[in-house]
Amino acid sequence: MFRNANLLLNTLLILFTAITIIPATPFSVRAEEVNKLLIIDVSGSMRARIDNMKKMDIAKKVICEYVKGLPASDNVGVIAYGHRRKSDCDDVEYLVPIGKNNRQQIISKIMALKARGKTPIAKSLSKAVEIIEKKPGKNVIILVSDGRESC
Repeated sequence: MFRNANLLLNTLLILFTAITIIPATPFSVRAEEVNKLLIIDVSGSMRARIDNMKKMDIAKKVICEYVKGLPASDNVGVIAYGHRRKSDCDDVEYLVPIGKNNRQQIISKIMALKARGKTPIAKSLSKAVEIIEKKPGKNVIILVSDGRESC
């Protein structure tokens, strides 16, 4: 019964695609900051089920476990797309600003997300780069998605 759910879970883990952005700051940063920006697909396709479990519920579980396991020294933030409006390619929101003491806020916001809209991957990646490239240190963007661009 859970074979397909485990397959999706493994696929989502693989789709935790990390893109490292080379910082435009000098290499003299003392203790290098680590900034992680999660982009979460909350598009309509995440309502689909695998072995009676919604893809969105599986993704929420994986993402929340990942966030709980992050080192306290890491800065982390969240962008979500497709969660507010059904047919809007501009539905990309900087949900939780990058910071250190925001893990519970991130988990609460993620758990409240409802899948409904489009999949503006390019727009969300563009927004993420715009946000994170200003941060000193090692910058990482993590995209969690089940699909492809629909905008």
